[in-house]
This record gives sequence, C-alpha cells and structure tokens, in this order.
Amino acid sequence: MLLLERELELAVADGVLDAAAAGTGRVLVVAGEPGIGKTALVDATARRARERGFAVVAATGGALEGDFPFGVARQLFEPVATPELLAGAAGAAAPALGLGRVAAEASESGQRALSFELQHGLYWLVANLAERAPLLVAVDDAQWADRDSLGFLVYLARRLDELPVALLVAARGGEPNGAAGEVLAALRALPGVAEAEPRPLSGAAVEAVVRAALGGGAEQVFCEACREVSGGNPFLLRGLLDDLGAAGVRPAADAAERVRGATPAAVQRNVLLRLAGLGGDAVALAQAVAILERDADLSVAAALAALDESAARTAADRLIDARVLAPAHPLRFAHPLLRGAVYADLGVVRRGAGHRRAAELLDERAPDRAAVHLLSTHPAGDPWVIAHLRAQAERALAHGSAGGARVLLERALSEPCTGEERAEVLLALGDAERRGGGGPVAERFEEALAIARGPRLRTRIVRELAHVHWTRGEADAMRALLEDAIRAHPADDPETLLELQADRAAFLQMNDPHAALAPLGRLTERVGPRVERLRGDTPVERRLLATLAFHRVVWAQTSGPEVARLAERALGGGRLLDDVGAAHPAVLAVLSVLQYVDRDADAEAVLEPAVAAARERGAAAELALMLTVRSRLSLFRGLAREAELDARDALAIGDAAGLEPGREFVLATLVAALVERADLDGAEAELAARGASSGEPRTHATRWLLLQSRARLRRAQGRFAEAMEDVGRADRERSSAYGVSLLGRAELALGLHTTGEHAEARRVAVDAVRRATAWEVPSTLGMTLRVQGLVEGGERGVAVLARAAEVLEGAPRQLEHARALVDLGAALRRANRRAQAREPLERGMEIAHRCAATATVERAHAELLACGARPRRPVRTGVEALTPSELRVARLAASGLTNREIAQALFVTRPTVTTHLGAVYRKLDVNAREHLAAVLEPGAKDHHPPSDAKAPGGREAVVP
Repeated sequence: MLLLERELELAVADGVLDAAAAGTGRVLVVAGEPGIGKTALVDATARRARERGFAVVAATGGALEGDFPFGVARQLFEPVATPELLAGAAGAAAPALGLGRVAAEASESGQRALSFELQHGLYWLVANLAERAPLLVAVDDAQWADRDSLGFLVYLARRLDELPVALLVAARGGEPNGAAGEVLAALRALPGVAEAEPRPLSGAAVEAVVRAALGGGAEQVFCEACREVSGGNPFLLRGLLDDLGAAGVRPAADAAERVRGATPAAVQRNVLLRLAGLGGDAVALAQAVAILERDADLSVAAALAALDESAARTAADRLIDARVLAPAHPLRFAHPLLRGAVYADLGVVRRGAGHRRAAELLDERAPDRAAVHLLSTHPAGDPWVIAHLRAQAERALAHGSAGGARVLLERALSEPCTGEERAEVLLALGDAERRGGGGPVAERFEEALAIARGPRLRTRIVRELAHVHWTRGEADAMRALLEDAIRAHPADDPETLLELQADRAAFLQMNDPHAALAPLGRLTERVGPRVERLRGDTPVERRLLATLAFHRVVWAQTSGPEVARLAERALGGGRLLDDVGAAHPAVLAVLSVLQYVDRDADAEAVLEPAVAAARERGAAAELALMLTVRSRLSLFRGLAREAELDARDALAIGDAAGLEPGREFVLATLVAALVERADLDGAEAELAARGASSGEPRTHATRWLLLQSRARLRRAQGRFAEAMEDVGRADRERSSAYGVSLLGRAELALGLHTTGEHAEARRVAVDAVRRATAWEVPSTLGMTLRVQGLVEGGERGVAVLARAAEVLEGAPRQLEHARALVDLGAALRRANRRAQAREPLERGMEIAHRCAATATVERAHAELLACGARPRRPVRTGVEALTPSELRVARLAASGLTNREIAQALFVTRPTVTTHLGAVYRKLDVNAREHLAAVLEPGAKDHHPPSDAKAPGGREAVVP
C-alpha cells in the first residue's frame, strides 16, 4: 500500500524524533479507526528513526494479549535485555520479562510497591538502552495491550523529558475503554504530547491507489465509487480492489454501480471466499494462525493445522502472495481485520478446541503463552487445564502481576472443581485480588474456609482472612476468627497451633497494644517454660521470639539485656530475613527492639546491607521500610540530619510507590528530627501536609509515636497545653498493668512540669527512673535521669543532671548526652555557678553541633552568653549548608557511585542528580567527586575544626 497523504502525520513524528535526538523525550499518540493506516504510520516512523541512528524496540498488542502479564513489555525488551543492560536498578525489570522471580508481597500496598519496582526497573532498562543511541519505543494496537504494560507506558511517559527517547503509542480511536482508554487519556493529558490522527484518503489519493492496482485507465466515476464504499479507509480500499481484481471487473464508469453494491462487511467476508480458493491446506493454516496469533511459529502452526512442515510452508507462501498473511516470522495476518474475519468464521466450539490444542503445543516451549490460550477454552472439568491455570497464576504473581493471576484463577474457578481443590483456587484468587486491590477478597477466603477440611489448609486460609480484617480495621472480626480457629485446631499439630496463637498476639499488638495484652499473656504463659529453650531454629520459633521480644519492649518487661537476647535469637543469624524478607513486620519488631536496648551496632549490621540490597534491586517497599527504621535509629543516636534525610527519602519513595503502611511512623521521626534541627515551621508543614496537625492519628499501632513527636513540636512552639494533651494521650496508649513506656513516662513528667504540675511531675519522673534502673539500659536510665533533674530543680536537680550526663557519657545516644550537658550547664548557671557551667555547656554545644541538632546548639549558645562567654554562632555553610537531598547525593557520590547509580538508588532521574551535585560542588568549594569523601567524612575539618581554623568555603570555625 502506498503511504499517501500522511505528510502532516510524518511531520509530527519527525518533530518527536528531533526532540528525542536532542535529549528531550516526547510522546506521540496515533489514534484512528481500524484500517486507517496506523500501522503503516508506525512502520514509517520506525524506518525514519533507524535512518537517523535510533535504536528501535517495537511491540504489537493482540486480541489474546490483554490478560498476559507484561506481554507487550516482553515483546519490547526481551530480545534486547542483556545482562549488561539489566545491571543496577534495571535488574528489577527481569521478572517482568520472564527472566527472574520476585518475592511475593503479602498486601495490597506491597503489590503496588512491587508494580512500582517493576516499572522503575523497566524505566532504567529504557534509560540504559538510550545511553547507546536515541531510542524509539513503538507500541501498535495498544487497545489490546495488557494492563501491566500499559501502566509502564504511562510511568515511562511521565519521565521522558530527560531521556533521548521517543514513545509512540498507536490505538484504535474512539474504541479503547478500560485500561487502554485510561492510558490514552493519561498520555494525552501530559504536557507536550504530540497527537496524530490519520485521515481518510482524499479522492485524489484513492484515484492514485485504484489506478496503481487496476490500471492507469481507471475512470474517475469508478474511482469515486471506490472512495464512497471504502470511506477512504486504506485497508477497506485495498480489500475492495483485491475483490474487484479477482472478479475481473474493469475500472470503467459502467462498473461503478457494482462497486456501490459492496459494503465494508462484504469486503471482509470476501476474504473468506478468496481464502477458500487457495486450497484446504491454506485454509487450515490460516485458521491455525488466527488461533495462535502471536504464537504462530511455523512449526507450531503446522502442528495445530495437522500439516507437515513442507505443506505448511507451501500454504504460507500462498497466503502471503494473496496478501492474507504478512511476509513475517512468526506468521501473522496482513491486518488484524483479516485475522478477525477468519477467527470469527471458526465458531465458538472450534475456537475453544483449537486453543486447548494450542496450549498443549506451547506447554513445554512457552508455558506462560500456553496459559493465554487456556483462557479462551471452555470449562469442561479438565484437571490439566485447572493445574496449568493455577501454575501460571503463581508464575504471574512471581512476575509482579496480581491482575494477570486474578484472570487466570477466575478462569480456573469456572471449572467444575469441588472440595479441597476449589478451596485452594479460592485461596489463591483471594490472595491475588488482595494484592492487586479490589475484588471480593474476604468473601473468597470465607467461601474457601467453609469448604476446606484439612487443618493445614484451613490455617492458611484463616491467616489470610485475619490479615484482611486487620488491614480493614475490623479488629473484632479478626480476633473472633483467630480464636475460633485456635479452639477448633486439632491438638496433634502443636506447632501450627502455636503459629496461630503467635499471629493472634502479633496482629492484636500491631492494631491495639491493650487488646493484645490478654492473648499475649496467655501465649507467654504457654511458652514461658520454653522461651529459654527456643533457639530460633525454625521460622515459627523466630517469629514467635520476635513477637515476644517486641511485647516486652513495648511494656518494659523483664530487662533490656534479656530482651536483647530474645531479639538476637529471633534474628537467627540473618535467617529471619531469609524467612520473611526485610519488609516483614517481624523484622521491624526485632530492629525496634535492638534500638531500644542500646544494640545499635547489631541493628546497623542488619540495616546497612538490607538498604544496599533494596537499592540495588529497586525494591521500593523494602527500601522505604529499611530507611524508616534507619531514620529512627539515627534519631535515637542523635544524628538529626541523618534522621531527616532517611525520613524524607522513605516518605518520597512511599508516595511514589503508593505505600500507606508506616507513613505515620516515619512522619513521627521526621517531625522529631526537624524539631531538633530547630525547623519548627518545616515540622508544622509536614504535619499539615498529611492531615496530622491535630486530632487522633489514623494508625493505631504507631499513634503514640506521632503524638509524642507532635507534643515536642508544640512544646518548642510554647503551646504547652496542647503538648500536654498529646503527651497524656500517648502515655495512656502505652500504660497498662503489664508495664509502661519508660521514655513515654519521662515525656509525661516533662509535660506536667511545663504546665505547672510540679509535684505530680516529680512523682512520675522518680517512678520512671526507678523502672529504668530495673530495665538496665544505660541510655534509657540517662534520659529518665535528665528529666528527673529538670523537674527536681535546685541543688538536687544539679546532682541528678550530673548523674545523667555521667551515665550517658558512654551510651550510644550522643544527642541525649549533649542535652544532659547543656541542661546541667543551665542549672549551674541558674545556681550562679557560672564558671562551672561553661565546661558542660561548651561540651554539649560541640556534641550537638556534630549531631546537627540546631535547637540544642542554640540553647547552649544562649546559656554561654548568659554565663559571660563569647561563643561564636555556627554558620550554615559548607556541609551544613547542603539540603537533605544534596547531602544524600554527595554521600553516595563520595562512596564511588556514578550519577546513574545514584539516580537509580534514589529513584530520581540522572539530570536531577547532576543538578544536586553541581550545588554540592559550589557549597563545599570542591571541583571533583574524588574530593568529597575528605570533606564529608565525620571528623573532617568542616565538621569540627580547631579554634583557629577556617572551614572549606571560608566560613569561620565554631569557637565555644
């Protein structure tokens, strides 16, 4: 077919290619009716791109493709995905391309994160390809593309402006709905998107085509009739001319009426007549290709058509000569409308049988493609079909497609299976629906539980259904379900029963610490004699130990060293992470325990490799959680800037990946870090942005943390009544007959003191110190002593503050040590012992400065002035002038990462890294990344220079 009257569309395509070649990616959307020439335009754009030196990856959606996970993405990238291109963050794309597996996430938010990770990996695969040459990504017939690939196209399109990449998406205009319609609408809404809508051919163009096909003597009246019947649609025109040529019709005026008697439907029906004239082998092969669609390798098509390969090759040549098939490998129709006509003519029963046979033929060589054909069979109680649908659903989940798994399992459920087999399918379907969002998840699990009989299967279903109730906030239903299951569980399976009991305690503890007390008490009584014998040798033991350790930390039971031993056994030398992955609540529980008992080094030993591994894989959910925990650890250690950095990164990644769990947890850490940094307006803005400036936090499990952080902010703002209200609510959350939060009690004492309730403040503070002494963790004792010293006042207060500073001297909580020193110095100054006050104030100021704790530095500075000293105020230049994003980029660059690797690690684009790094060089007065390590290294001169030194960039040193 001649490419006529497409100059305007090709000019638009050229503009998109020009922009991409210049480094600014663009999107081109081509829309139009079937047969209007979209594919010809896509092909022409690809040719022009290659002529300009572009690499081209292309894919075509198919009628069978819509439910095949990442089917279009695999067409695009599987042929080019070398190990080199899949290096770094691009490696996260491997499962989407059928080249690897991912750990299945257990929640809807986890599935969203998994989808984000796969899309992020595919984005970096595109970026890696574009490093070699400008790239055209072309997708034709997108109306048939799968939802996963369509999601990736939108993800890519929103990040194209900094890549030399052109994205071309062609689809039927006015027809796409569902996912395809949503994607086209999203693409068209992007700024700078180009659109092309091929128009029907004009009379002159139709006349040129007619004369090229039927001879230069074609009369104008005849040509006008051809345009009228075809509507200027190039495909219909070509089909009409083929029919007229086969019938020997002369292109004269007297044949115009015969032309007008044809219709587009008749044109398509005539394809079947022409096909029949090619012989039985050609008909059989065409029907096989119509069934196989993208899977029509000659050998497979020959087997499906019951032909030997020689006969199939001859039939294929005839079909190509007749322009029914295109000259391509694998075999395909010259146009989707041709395939549609042949496929429809087969009839429902023959199509179903053909797809069943196709699935058998493809099972060994391409099992995931076999599943596509099973979806087009008809339910017949076929065990082979059920087994393969379930296996491919599991594979789809491993490749990150909950939607694809759901479709496969719904088809399996339509088979007349009963009993345990149906319960297994329902369990898997409910799991897929939960991960993908939507669907009657609870109802699936409830139906499965009603028909399941085996205790192990019932336990699995109960745990899944309990998780659904928990995420929905249905605490009563969750508790009733687990308790019914525990009562009905056979006594001859004690390990599974113990797992159910541990789950009940863990779920309740995460939802409402008070509601968990009784079940945890019973669990503790049951395993109490065994606790010391639990070595963490099995997954159940490790999770049980994690639950018990966290429970004891929450209520400050036994002692810190004993709880630390439980946490160590729960980790099992790293086997806990192997059991459940770094993003599991059990890992979070153990890491939290280690922080609360001064085992920072042990927590870091888990966190650092977990963060590095998550960055390397682009694992968003895991990375966000690990950064959240590391941020909390940095806050505990008094490293306010590090805490802020990780908290901001965790929130940014969570927002990008659509993660909900843990947001209030990391928000609490960020607010506390900003208060330490004296950025009260910033802390207030963060609370307001997430609707947490007032009222009850949404998440029950971490509510007390956000209340405490908000109280610190309110106290710093001088809003003491509001601070006391939040502190009181936090204390009630963490107080019971089982114990209290020691640091929460200290916060309560401080709140009472600021609101004038001095006697009660002293009572609470003394009680906190008594409990902290029994807890045997130096940091906790030192922090409670500091608060007691503040509320006591006078000489007694000075003595207690001196003791607090002494206890914290060797503890890992640097900022707490600085606070104790500054508070001690302030107390000495108020006692008119100014000479004595200077030494602790200067030491406290120096430590606080190293911690980037601006609020404590400013307090120490003011106190030193009041003592008659003349300290210099720290100036925010050099390292301290870097924004959190700049500092994160600088540290990764100093560690040896390239700009590309930094961008992959931080889930940002490479030009963003370049911009940040330029600002870093200016602020640090360096001109190359190899100089960064010396400037950024803790202990370098810009952090704490000698009194007569100048820091890099010429700023004055801090002289107490």
